[in-house]
Order: sequence, then C-alpha cells, then structure tokens
Amino acid sequence: MAGAMLVQQMPRHTCTISRSEDLNVRRRYGLVEQDTGEFFDGTTESRKAQSENLYEQRRRGYAEQDTSEAVPIEPIQHRFYKPEQFPRFQYIYNQIMDCKSRIEKAGIGRIQTHQMSENVNIKIGTIGDFTDKKCNLISKRKGRKTTPNGTTIWEAQPLVCFSESLKDDLCLQHACHKILIKSGTLSDTDQTDDSVIIVGHNKEQIKNAITTCLEEPLHQMLQKWLEVLKNEPSNDTTSELFAEIEAIGKQMEFINRKYTTPNLNSKSLVPDDVKEYLFRMPGVHSFGIWGSSSFKIFVNKTDEKSLWDDLTKMNPTFFNKYKIEIENGKLQDKLTHLMQGDEIQAKTPNDDQKCHTGTLGGIVTKANDKSKKFALTCNHLFPIVGERAYNENLEDIGACLFTTDKNSCDFAAIEIKKSFSEKCDETFQNEDRKIINARVFPESLTNVGIVHKIGAATKVTKGRVLSSEYYDKLFDDNNREHVFLVKGIPGNFSKEGDSGSLVFTRSKDAQQTCVDVLGMVYGNKVTVYDDDDDDDDDDDVKRKSKNKDDHESSNTSPSSKGDNAASNVNESENISSCYRIHTALELFKQNQREELKLKDDLLLSSPETSESDDCNEETPQ
Repeated sequence: MAGAMLVQQMPRHTCTISRSEDLNVRRRYGLVEQDTGEFFDGTTESRKAQSENLYEQRRRGYAEQDTSEAVPIEPIQHRFYKPEQFPRFQYIYNQIMDCKSRIEKAGIGRIQTHQMSENVNIKIGTIGDFTDKKCNLISKRKGRKTTPNGTTIWEAQPLVCFSESLKDDLCLQHACHKILIKSGTLSDTDQTDDSVIIVGHNKEQIKNAITTCLEEPLHQMLQKWLEVLKNEPSNDTTSELFAEIEAIGKQMEFINRKYTTPNLNSKSLVPDDVKEYLFRMPGVHSFGIWGSSSFKIFVNKTDEKSLWDDLTKMNPTFFNKYKIEIENGKLQDKLTHLMQGDEIQAKTPNDDQKCHTGTLGGIVTKANDKSKKFALTCNHLFPIVGERAYNENLEDIGACLFTTDKNSCDFAAIEIKKSFSEKCDETFQNEDRKIINARVFPESLTNVGIVHKIGAATKVTKGRVLSSEYYDKLFDDNNREHVFLVKGIPGNFSKEGDSGSLVFTRSKDAQQTCVDVLGMVYGNKVTVYDDDDDDDDDDDVKRKSKNKDDHESSNTSPSSKGDNAASNVNESENISSCYRIHTALELFKQNQREELKLKDDLLLSSPETSESDDCNEETPQ
C-alpha cells in the first residue's frame, strides 16, 4: 500500500499499548493538544471516526503505520487573570467566602467549604488570532502567560475562539465552556447548543458568557449547601444561613434591564383587593410579603380564622404562593437619628437637648444644572422647609428645600449653598468604597438578594431583603405605598445615626459598572410590641406569634428555612425599615418642577480600571 506498510499481527495475549503509544496515535489525528498532551472529547466526525478506527486496530495488534502528515489543530494559548477583572464573579465569590466563614463557625460538618481559596486566579484559553484588541474584549489587562506562584487556579476554565473558521477546532477541545465570538450581527440560526456558546463581537456579551462559566461551580456549590441545610435541625443559625444563601443566589441571575422613568404607580406584587381589604380592617396594623413565600399580617384582637378565610377566598392564586402568617402585635421603628455616608445635623435639639444627627445618603444634582447640588437625607431629621443643615464640624452647608413624609417616604433634600458646593463630592461609592456610577432602581425588589449601605454610625454594612413589600397603617392610614425591610448579615444593617443612608445593590451584569439604588434607611430595631402594653420597656415586650397551621393543607407554598427565619421577629435589632427612593425623587419633581440625578456618567468601562493590577500582567522579557 502506497505510503504505508502492514504491521504483522502479534498474538493477542502479548499485545499491550502504553499510554504514550495511545497518545501518539491520537496526536497524529489532532485529537490532543500538542503542548500538554491533554485528551479532548472530539465531536468532528471525520477526525473522531478516523482516530477510533486506528485505535481499535492498534489495540488488537495490527495497524497501518501512516506516514502522511497529521491534520493540524489550532493550539491553545492560556492567560491567567485576577478575579477583579471579572467584577461580578469576584463579588459573588466574596459573598460566598463571607457566608463560608459563618458556616464553618456554626460547625455544620456536612457542608464542604474546601473548594474556596483566598488567593484564586482565573485561567482562560483562547484559540485563533489573539490580538491586543481582542484581548481587550476579555479584560483591560492582558493577564499572565504563566501560572502565578502561590495561587489556586479556579476550576472553571472557559475556552474562547475569535475565528468562525476555527469552529471545528473549538468543538474538538475539552473545556467546561466553549465560547465562539462571531463578527457581525447574530442571526436566528446562531443558536447556542450544548457544546458551543455563540456570542457577538461585543464586550458585554463576551463578559457575560465568561462570567456564566466562572459562576457555574459556585451555583452548584450553593445548591449542595442548601440541600445539606434542609436536613439540618431547624434553628436560628441554620435558618439565617439558608436565607443568606438564597439571597446570594438571587444576585447570580442575569437580567437585561431597560430602566424607565420612575413611576409612583408602579405595579406591586400584593393584589389591590388584598391591600384595600387589610387597610379597611381595624384590627390590622401592618402587612406585607415576608421572605420569598410568606405573607405576614400584624394584628390586635382580630378573628384570625375569619381573616384567613376571607383572604384565601378573595385571592386563592396569590395565597397559594404566599403562606399567610398572622402575628399578634405591631412593628414599631426606632427612628435613627459630605460625601455619601457622612454625618448631617439639624440644630433643632431633640427631647434630650441634643441635635438631631443622621446620614447624608448621597449628593445629587439637578438634571439640567450640575452646579446645583443637593444632599439627600430624612424628613424626621429635617421636617421644616428652610431649616439649616450642618456637617459634623458644625459648618453650615445649606438649607432644607423640600421635605415630605407622603407615600411612606421619610425624605428631605438639602440645597447646598454655593460657597460650600466645591467641597461636596457627588460621586457614589460601592461597599468596597470604590467610586462607581449609580442609577435609581424603580422595579420590584422580588429578585434582589444582597444589599448594602454606607452610614455615619455603622459605616458599610450588608443585608438581605426580608420583605420586598411591607405596608404599615400606623405610618399613615390613608397611604397605599409600601416600604421594604432589610435584615442585617450578620449583625445590624443600621443603627441610630444611619437614617438617610442610601440602600443599594450590585447590578447583575458581568462588568458591574454601576450600582442600583433602591431606597433609603429611615428606621432600625424593628420590634414587635404587644398592643396591650405599649409603654413597656423593650426588655419586657412580649411577643406572641400564631401561624395558621391547621389551614396549611389548603394554603401551602414552597416555604424554605429562610422564610421560617423571618416568620417570627425574634432578633428585631437586625431589621431596618427603608422606603423606595424613586418615589421620593418623583415627589420632589412634582413639587419643585425639577429632576434630581445621581452621578452616572463616570467614564468607567468596569471597576477593573479603578486601580492598578500590574502585578497580574506578563512581565516584559
């Protein structure tokens, strides 16, 4: 046979094939990477069939030794990056590391946490022409070509291909995710299959695809943790951990949002008929969504069975999803009395003859005049228009231009006087104290998990949304707007002096070039007070809860341990009351005929550009 000769068949019992011989056979047909000798799960039929046929002949002791040229396969180039080059992955990773420390402290041995490392690096492979311009689509930093010393390489290692002509080569490679970058507009025929993710020549799409790959092991790990916790004895610690893990999971959902103008009539989750009924009931103090699958009602001397029956008949669909929990008592807030997070004061003394102090939530400007600056804070600190405001050094910074407690708001806007304007920094900071763009988030908080705030008293804190919609008749019996409740992780979300702090969450896009501002803290230490003895001291307050266990068979929902943690308000000091900031800004606009705007025009392609990362780049030779 031309170009080949037949090898004599050897006795089958003496035929052995070493790993190196087998590797050589597969290498000849391009089914392994030439540099490392790693196996690949080929899917290109011609190469795969040719290799398998030759391998089987060799195993049986005979084969043709082909002296023709091997079919080349595109080599892989690897780069190593620090996590901060992928901001959302880094944020989620850090949240899980923080949760991991509490799991280890709780001593839940069945939960495996060894996968998490303090010093982790990301490995990404590329095939095709990898120019500096294309490198920039993955990261502003070029990364290292060699493995960094003393680091752990993250287990998810995606492979990116920048050439459509190399799709067959990409299919032959072995990688957790294979990403093909296609130039031009994606068509309907460009469907992503199980083996290759196809995205456009767009940095956001590429970052999202890579981040999805990197986060997959984290998602799987959280699911395993939840399964373990479901089988652990129920107590405050396991319930809080369960709720925290669920909140982190919410932050891992990719959502493409189109932000609209804030609307005071934005749709709520609680049906209108349910709200109107409960507002009319004289024995009902407050109510709202609690956790992800409960609906809590605080009452006093009410026929609970009739209340339960009326609600479930009124809207069975809603109450099939949200389990009714009725609790005797009422929630009361202890109001917490120049840059974002700084202290702000009103000269008017309080009952203790001390000045009211709170937090300057943030500096905003007029939308059409950036020279006009305003400090945002609370109405209960500045209830009167014209009242002077002072910083912590008792310097006069301006006067209250607008203040309101309508629509469940507790909002005041201080107009910064011109002589002090240059000293005000309107940039926004995230929980890492890094400057970032900020935008108002007017949508439902149902899918928001982890939130943060920067306050004058407790500085940077973290929490989870405990109730995304909470209605309080004691605040204003005629009001139909809701507030939201935040539970601190692991301690207080706010304390006295934090009123006015803006509550924000990380955006869910991969690059995270901005934060979503949800609302403002106005109260903390939310406590259930027994209605029969409102004047008792906090330590003597009796709390009594009652769930309609005898009705659960007809009012069931996928309740989790996280919701059980919220069913009884036992650790009230960790709960803070917050109102929606878009509602307050719309009230300002209606009153002043002016629109206020957070700073959202910073030229940041991503937080990765905010600090040097030279130590992660390849050292010039």
